[in-house]
Amino acid sequence: MVGQSRDTTFTRRALARVLPAVATLPLTSGAGLASAATGSLGLPAELPSDRVARLARELSEALNHLEGRKSFVTVYPSDYLENPVRHGDIEDAMDTAETVSAGLMEAITSHCAASASVAQASRQADTVALGHLDSCDERRTLEEAVEVERGRFLALCRFPTRNDPERHDKASYLLGFCNGDELEREHVIAVLESMIATAKNVDGNVSRISDLGRRA
Repeated sequence: MVGQSRDTTFTRRALARVLPAVATLPLTSGAGLASAATGSLGLPAELPSDRVARLARELSEALNHLEGRKSFVTVYPSDYLENPVRHGDIEDAMDTAETVSAGLMEAITSHCAASASVAQASRQADTVALGHLDSCDERRTLEEAVEVERGRFLALCRFPTRNDPERHDKASYLLGFCNGDELEREHVIAVLESMIATAKNVDGNVSRISDLGRRA
């Protein structure tokens, strides 16, 4: 005999039958048993913040055992989103955290170069500075430079930014270039569309910024 309560006698044979069943209970049931046990022992109940911290540590440990170990999980309150558990790629998240992509830098520098070409072509076609009428070649050069600049400016407006540093750099450049001039309708639409565009594979999709400019 192991022990005796008011209504039940606990024997070693009874415990031998009960313990294997308890050991195979699901983890949630075990947690429930643990909560009941702490309550019966008069121990303080687990605070919600402590439970969140404990479950977060357990989830972090569990992620170490995923194949490849490249995923992370974002968990929202269950009454906040229909699908409160979101999975992501660690490398993609780290790449987009605080860096400015090569694609955006190329978009900015390409437009800057195109704008400089327009300024140079304008000086070469300036009849006042030349002292005579400009030639057909000079006018054609200016028209082509303007077309390239417009295409690259539209491509820059369309460029989808991935994080705050990219949004800052893109907005700063656009504000400095416009310098009080109003954007045309197509540019406003392009900027607004870029704000809702998916920024996956930005470098791969927009690496050929000059090609985008020619297609615009």
